[in-house]
Amino acid sequence: VIAIACALKPKLLIADEPTTALDVVLQAQILDLLRDLVRENRMGLLLISHDLAVVTEMADRLTILRRGEVTEAGETARTLSEQQHPYTRELALASMHVPARPKPHLAGSAKPLLDVEGVGRVYPGRRISLLRPTEPIRAVDDVSLTIEPAQSVALVGRSGCGKSTLARMILALDKPTEGTIRFRGEAITGKPEQALRPARRDMQVVFQDPYGSFDPRQKVEKLVTEPLHLLEKQPAKAERREMVANALHEVGLGPRDMDKYPHEFSGGQRQRLSIARAIITRPKLVVAD
Repeated sequence: VIAIACALKPKLLIADEPTTALDVVLQAQILDLLRDLVRENRMGLLLISHDLAVVTEMADRLTILRRGEVTEAGETARTLSEQQHPYTRELALASMHVPARPKPHLAGSAKPLLDVEGVGRVYPGRRISLLRPTEPIRAVDDVSLTIEPAQSVALVGRSGCGKSTLARMILALDKPTEGTIRFRGEAITGKPEQALRPARRDMQVVFQDPYGSFDPRQKVEKLVTEPLHLLEKQPAKAERREMVANALHEVGLGPRDMDKYPHEFSGGQRQRLSIARAIITRPKLVVAD
């Protein structure tokens, strides 16, 4: 996308959250690239971001918006050091905030909720010649991990290293070519869709792309209640609306948002809608990509 935007060497480049979905290594590379383009082509850069660390590194001047209004503007270093407006101080504190950790979970203290054993996924390679066989692509190679109830496990790696592929296999959205995945002690690999229904009631996902994970023709109420069809007992209409309102409240949105469409929300708000959809059934496992 950046290559397309810079192909004609514009005088002004507007970069709207250009590094949001990138790992830290690629983020640094993209920021270096943007900095070089600005210097070499004498190009103006309007950087839109919620990441104060990126803003501090990239921007000469800073304008802070809140609810569509400018609260503070000026040179970046001075604005962030003086923090004259309360909202600027709030942003600065939030950027340095480290959530309080509960008591660490003791591994091995309970039966695994999820058990991934020796899982691999091989995709057929792209054919480039009629005479040469294709080289298979090994996206995931012999991965094993366990997650116990009330335990959080992080899967970290560069973009393209197989994290999302492993997540799809855990959710039974893709089938491993080797290994076994057990959820609540029961193997889910190779099961037909109908047999997976009980497991799907207790696992949900927050997709990586909030833009592509919603049907743009549906309102928020319909989108957030999608997982409810997995429940054995279907809630009544009034109860469904109450469940949606509670889920939206938990992610910082309001009941009025139920009657809106996805395009009426920002990227961050859509991600919150995705989280609301994932937690509405109170699942035992949430995969947050």
